[in-house]
Amino acid sequence: MATEDIELSQYNSIGATLHQQLDPNALVIIGLTIVPELDCDLELMIIATGIQAPVACSAVQVDAATLPPPKTDSPH
Repeated sequence: MATEDIELSQYNSIGATLHQQLDPNALVIIGLTIVPELDCDLELMIIATGIQAPVACSAVQVDAATLPPPKTDSPH
């Protein structure tokens, strides 16, 4: 979930970060729900199934400071 302020480049950066952390053969389906009244910029939920081998758990933190800045509409 994200506010209306999220840019496509930011959304793509989150997806790329997620893909880097997973097995290359993992099936990843990414979606986005816009929630204007969200208390924060975005919330990320990951549902993982079918994990066969033990894996080390690690948290991936996506800091808004590392995402590309939103583009501003400027006259040409």
